Amino acid sequence: MIAALPHIMEGLQMIWMLSRHYNKEERMGMMLQMIGKLLDERVTNLIHPKVLFKRDPLVELDLSDQAKNLFVTWISTYMNTRHNIEQSGKGTRWEFDRTRLFSRTEYDALIAQHLSEISVVLLEFTNFFGPEIKEVSLLTFKSNSTYFPN
Repeated sequence: MIAALPHIMEGLQMIWMLSRHYNKEERMGMMLQMIGKLLDERVTNLIHPKVLFKRDPLVELDLSDQAKNLFVTWISTYMNTRHNIEQSGKGTRWEFDRTRLFSRTEYDALIAQHLSEISVVLLEFTNFFGPEIKEVSLLTFKSNSTYFPN
């Protein structure tokens, strides 16, 4: 998906320059907001903590890193396209409300970064508490429950 973002932005740039309907700030801004919202919904469903932490910590780490990279790439691709439009001098400038476009995306990138850090800690705990310690702790728990039943 990350590799497709520059191509999506190129297409949006062409639509901005050629379309009579979408060359208005309100309409193109709404389209960019819808694309950002779609990215946000798809990725947050994939990395939601209820779903994410049921997986292996390595998979968690990979997914949260990919999510963060996707959000950051979405913002940087927009900024690069905006810069290219301004440098070309063709058409009007892309001046959209960045807080409406990227406030949620920036927040989600931050959350994905935190989930990535949590995944690293879980991976370290998994490596530190190997199967031997888990086995001993489970035996201790089972023996305690036989002595002190509820």
